Amino acid sequence: LPWFNYCVIGDGEACAPQILNAIESGEDVEKITGVWKDGPCINSVEPQIPVDPYTENRCKKITRIEIARGCLSRCAFCQVSHTKPYREMKLDDVIRLLNMSETKTISVFAPNRCAHSKIHEIDAEITRLGYKNMGSDVKLDQIKKFERLDSVRFGVEGFSEAIRKKIGKVTTNEKLIDQLLYVSNDLKTLQGNDTNSATMYMIGDFPGEGQAAISEFWDTLSIVDSRLKRRLTLFLSVSSFVPAPLTPMAR
Repeated sequence: LPWFNYCVIGDGEACAPQILNAIESGEDVEKITGVWKDGPCINSVEPQIPVDPYTENRCKKITRIEIARGCLSRCAFCQVSHTKPYREMKLDDVIRLLNMSETKTISVFAPNRCAHSKIHEIDAEITRLGYKNMGSDVKLDQIKKFERLDSVRFGVEGFSEAIRKKIGKVTTNEKLIDQLLYVSNDLKTLQGNDTNSATMYMIGDFPGEGQAAISEFWDTLSIVDSRLKRRLTLFLSVSSFVPAPLTPMAR
């Protein structure tokens, strides 16, 4: 890669000091586990997630806590599950970091935040401490685990059921209808109010996807609209498909 000296595949915490030390001592950087330049590479993997909160002070103070790495899903377009094994931070460590927070606004994050085996306990501790929970991303097939969320963001990705199946998303049109109706008709905000909006992420231009897929998606949303008990505003965010290296869809 002409724009970089070295790339790290996997976790960077262990690699970064080793790279600097190797450069300083004149040793071969490419022999460090995780460093890729030209050829095969063994991923750099931290066995445990660093127990370290990050306080952001740019616009407003937010404490960000990484609670998991990797992803249990195997979406064909996404690098995360194909380059990093899944690991969780222990609940005791998360609670300790929450209690150490210097801010009242908390973001616990991960590629799939809701897959953490103790996510309900984590959210309950944030509520107990009286903090504002910025977590809003949720996998749609896990939405019914939650009775309350402050805001809702989820990825559907493919416009048609066939495309979603091809890329590893298990959401059929029937399930999509059921899940969106749950968001509108049953899910509450943290304050107990009705959920009246959600953000849906889509990826366009998957190979084989055309106007028929868009029409299928429109028909699916029309069925949802006909069964709503109250108004639900869906904000649609569409990005173009780009084959990511090290994923099945890059082949």
